[in-house]
Amino acid sequence: MPRGKAAASAGAKKPRGPKVPKLPDSFEPGTILKDLRKKDWKLGKEIGQGGFGLIYLVEAWRKGQKLKYLGVPKFIAAGSHMRANEQYRFMVMERFGSDVQKIFEGAGKQFEVHTVFCLALRMIEALEYIHHNGYVHADIKASNILLGFRAGKQQADEVYLVDFGLATKYQIDGEHKPYKEDKRMAHDGTIEFTSTDAHLGVGRYHT
Repeated sequence: MPRGKAAASAGAKKPRGPKVPKLPDSFEPGTILKDLRKKDWKLGKEIGQGGFGLIYLVEAWRKGQKLKYLGVPKFIAAGSHMRANEQYRFMVMERFGSDVQKIFEGAGKQFEVHTVFCLALRMIEALEYIHHNGYVHADIKASNILLGFRAGKQQADEVYLVDFGLATKYQIDGEHKPYKEDKRMAHDGTIEFTSTDAHLGVGRYHT
């Protein structure tokens, strides 16, 4: 390669990756949050965290599709909370159990074929509902699929797709957004699970 081109290549700027959001410091158990309807919610212990926030312990589509349940979290409440002159947004949803990634590893990284088929069907149902409403999830992976939790124990026959931190609308007024690549947004999400479009920076912020 000619020397001039090598120098230009060495000095070229690398594309910027997406900024990683900084998570807040944990809240003390017992902290009271007030939602938009003025209802109080008392925080329990922190039980996990996603890429965009901390997780604390605190239907017509399904009937139309004749489903026993739909693997999408139910929204319960939302609001904001002030701490040390900073405002934090929060959302309350039902509690869930362990994630499929941990279960898979605990099973020697091998599932029975029947289990794989059942997981696939439940996720297809969840994605069909999400897509029907004009959104894409954009971060599908085993650690974002959780077991149901009810009456103090995990429900081994129920799985839910969670963590909508990267979800975005792909339709505006029923029309699909135009295709546009943006290197500044490339590789958004968990790198080994992102789609070809996500690697090209398509989908999240273009209009």
